[in-house]
Amino acid sequence: MTAIAASLVVGLVLAARGTGGLPRRLSRFGSVAVGLAERAQRFRHDMAAAAGRPRIVFQSAAVVATYFFVLTAVHRAFLLLNTAAHPHYLTLLTAVTTASLLSNIPISVNGLGLREQLHAILLQPLGVSREAAVAISLLIFAHSLISSLLGMVFWLRLPANVKSEVATAAER
Repeated sequence: MTAIAASLVVGLVLAARGTGGLPRRLSRFGSVAVGLAERAQRFRHDMAAAAGRPRIVFQSAAVVATYFFVLTAVHRAFLLLNTAAHPHYLTLLTAVTTASLLSNIPISVNGLGLREQLHAILLQPLGVSREAAVAISLLIFAHSLISSLLGMVFWLRLPANVKSEVATAAER
């Protein structure tokens, strides 16, 4: 957990202050290090463009916060309907947000297995049985999978010229 927090802090500092010739300084470590430094510079330039428009940053933060508030409400409703556990909203929000963020670590396919273990570990101290924790985790995964499949269907039905316009806009 500390390594993740430290990485986030380093990333934020680099995004805010710049990388200052990092590829040149890392050239002695080989092409992989230089490639990573160049990616960090591109990331910093992309972030600088967004940071120059605080409205976008605040809107993005609002969307993410709303997502986690609603996701926590779904977890809470499920737990109230199916278990005897009644965890406090803020405690549950912390557990749900932590599980959601950590399940994005790329050590399994789409977080499968990791997400369920995180739910079981983080919700058990709140009085939630392992079975109920895994059940809500799988329901959230099913929702994500169905949403992704619907998005894929809509994307595949788009005309080719619209797809190329979207790809061109994304590259800018």
